[in-house]
Amino acid sequence: MFRAYVNILALSLGLSNFAVLALAMVSGHALISRDFIVPGAVIVLISSLVFFLLKLVRLHDTRIAARALAQHSTQIANFKAAMRKQTAGQQEFSRGIKSWNS
Repeated sequence: MFRAYVNILALSLGLSNFAVLALAMVSGHALISRDFIVPGAVIVLISSLVFFLLKLVRLHDTRIAARALAQHSTQIANFKAAMRKQTAGQQEFSRGIKSWNS
């Protein structure tokens, strides 16, 4: 995810710098460092906020999935225990009854 963040950040900063250069060329005004810094800072802040929110959503989804998996595992364990108890009860029952001709 960090690689995607860096790639998107690099692409958007490149596009921002290109837009600043194109606008300066069209309008004919001299460039200063603030012309590059302000759009770049805005892009970095927005991109960082979006990726931070995505990270929080993924963490939340992971916790929900882990809780559901634990619940499912508990249900399977309870089912297996009930099946073992039932089969154990059937074995005792079958040993206790003698056939009519024995």
